[in-house]
Amino acid sequence: SKNQYWFQTFPFSFRKRADSQFVWDTINKISWNDMEVLDIGCHYGFFSFKASEHGASVVGMDINKNSLSVAQTIQDHIIQQDVDFCSTFPNQQFDVILYLSVHHQIDSSYESLESSISRLKQKIRKHLFIELIMPPLFPERSSLTELDIDKIVGGRVLARYKHTVRGNRKIYWIEV
Repeated sequence: SKNQYWFQTFPFSFRKRADSQFVWDTINKISWNDMEVLDIGCHYGFFSFKASEHGASVVGMDINKNSLSVAQTIQDHIIQQDVDFCSTFPNQQFDVILYLSVHHQIDSSYESLESSISRLKQKIRKHLFIELIMPPLFPERSSLTELDIDKIVGGRVLARYKHTVRGNRKIYWIEV
């Protein structure tokens, strides 16, 4: 663990790089038991494992195959949960979707934020948790204000905080 780069901060991480436990504590507002959960951009699986530990059936999705390989290693040798990791978006609905600190990696100006959120809302049966950097990483390429982003996302703001590594963040909760 000491020689491994862990962006998500697990209990066994040598150095804290991310606010993983804070984000989990912020979104842990529901009963996860028997929920079908999709963790988009799961990275090393921190939130996938947490939801699984709390009784959810979880699909952790990431396009980065190296991240998925590390997540699988953590699952096989350390945390030992039953998470199904994949690299393509499943074509089904889920009770809960986690979209945590993902959007800025695919759309740094938030130009497609509205359409992305709309598509996600169509895929959920109960809850959607979203974490976004505020303002977008490249505000010079975006005319969106934080209020604009709040209106696009909708739902309830659970937290606004300064991330350990990068930017101010906001966590939203949308219930259907």
